[in-house]
Amino acid sequence: MKWDGYLAAGALLLMSGCHFEERITSRGATGVVIDAKSLRPLSGAVVGVAQYSEQPIVLSNAVSRIRKPTAVTGDDGRFSIPAQKETIKIFILGDYFTPPDTLLIRCTGYNTAAIPLPDRTPVDTTTRLHQYFLEPDSQGSRSR
Repeated sequence: MKWDGYLAAGALLLMSGCHFEERITSRGATGVVIDAKSLRPLSGAVVGVAQYSEQPIVLSNAVSRIRKPTAVTGDDGRFSIPAQKETIKIFILGDYFTPPDTLLIRCTGYNTAAIPLPDRTPVDTTTRLHQYFLEPDSQGSRSR
């Protein structure tokens, strides 16, 4: 008798049109971090994707939700963080949309940037990378 309930639930699940599929559950990001004053690439900036979408952005809340992996920019200011994927249940009557995330960029001597993803930042026409400009903090630009 107990198995009849499980079989009925399974049959309903199949008839509902739902299935399991691998989908992006947190966006990735690729780009270059640039000093907003000198327009030179910044090395050593720490970049992370936070599973956070509240507006206005509360920096401390976003920082607490940074997922792994994070990235550190190289001498050319470039970084790349892969999207996070999971297998989820998809219903035929609805669809799954990747939730918005927040890109956080921190670098000593600069103001922390928090950019909602998907973003609308400028794209370099040569490299096709998003450009993220960091403003020096009130203490002045960092020493190299």
